Amino acid sequence: VRPLRQMNFHSSFNEVFLADARIPKDWVVGGVNQGWSAALATLAHERRFGVAVTVDRHPVDPGPAAEEAAAEARETLKVYSWYPQRAGRADLAVPHARSAGLAGDPVVRQEIARLLTLQRVSQWTAERAKANRALGRPPGPEGSIGKLAISHVARQAARVHSRLGGPRSMLAGTDPHAPLDGLLAEILISVPAQSIAGGTDEIQRNILGEKALGLPKEPDPGKDLPYREARNL
Repeated sequence: VRPLRQMNFHSSFNEVFLADARIPKDWVVGGVNQGWSAALATLAHERRFGVAVTVDRHPVDPGPAAEEAAAEARETLKVYSWYPQRAGRADLAVPHARSAGLAGDPVVRQEIARLLTLQRVSQWTAERAKANRALGRPPGPEGSIGKLAISHVARQAARVHSRLGGPRSMLAGTDPHAPLDGLLAEILISVPAQSIAGGTDEIQRNILGEKALGLPKEPDPGKDLPYREARNL
């Protein structure tokens, strides 16, 4: 496992290399030679359930054991501390506008209204997909549509925040002039990950075009070749 260093200084993604991997027959998921289908199903669930990891979500009785468990959880989940930032933090748009003294600007208000509308529509898409699953319906295009919507919301949120912060948006850390106490800079360099994790925007559009709209697949000369040969095409 080789961690990938990101431009926000976190390493939440890895390159994983498997060589001569063998497993018991009972561990096979989805049938022999059906690994790609299992991987696609896993990615589909990742797209649908891409929620931020938080600590101390459930109240527990205070005491040494609880404090030790909380400290261990914070250390373990530290690598995911930037996950809310990659979503663009649309929830901070209004407080940011107020702190920047721009809450009364009609153009700013219109952009924030557009952003929050996009966010709400994205949430409704996710709720519709959840309702379909509860009814036992087969997965539809909602996963890819929702993934694209979340990525779009993240980019729009970053654009609104950078407009509000201006040149100071580049300031990070403990700089006293940094907007949102330095969080804005992390937002701007974390948002691109939203369009990559769980399948890039281009992959989502291919899925929608091929699976939902029935468009022909792109030419793939290496489709029937082993990976060691296809990668050299």
